Amino acid sequence: MDAGNSEQNVALAALTATWTIVSTIFTYSIAISSWLANTAFTPVRVLLSFILVLLTPITYPVWYLSTAMFSVIAFLLEDLEPLILFLSIAVFIGMIGGVSIQAVYGSIVYIFDIDDSDSPDVKGELETEVGSWEDAHSSAGSDFSFLENLASANSGKRRLALGRPLLSETIHEEEDSL
Repeated sequence: MDAGNSEQNVALAALTATWTIVSTIFTYSIAISSWLANTAFTPVRVLLSFILVLLTPITYPVWYLSTAMFSVIAFLLEDLEPLILFLSIAVFIGMIGGVSIQAVYGSIVYIFDIDDSDSPDVKGELETEVGSWEDAHSSAGSDFSFLENLASANSGKRRLALGRPLLSETIHEEEDSL
């Protein structure tokens, strides 16, 4: 039993000695590398210190202004925290609503087998029958020149079935009242 303890004590002493040697080598290597860095970079450090002293009239006002600006921003952010929280919740609800609307739209399109290529090109149809907005507003004249151009563009063509039935009804009523 005494021999087992002595073997453990020898192993513990060897481990302790090894750890002491490794830690001493590590400590001295850090000290030597630090001394080398200080010695090698002393001219660079002196040059940077000199430049910093020359730039002090610029750096101090910039430092104080930036500190004041950041403190005001931090103060406002603390005061606006409930608003930021409210807006973030609104954005989250909007994203959830958009995703759910897209899912419902996709399921409806899938269930009823709706194909987007079957739908007529309403914008192109409106531009060919009525004319583009720029064409209607490009002519000089009275404020009602748009209505005159629209009426002349629609005079020989069929009525619009899609798009703006209220506008065509309004023009129809104006034509009847003349």
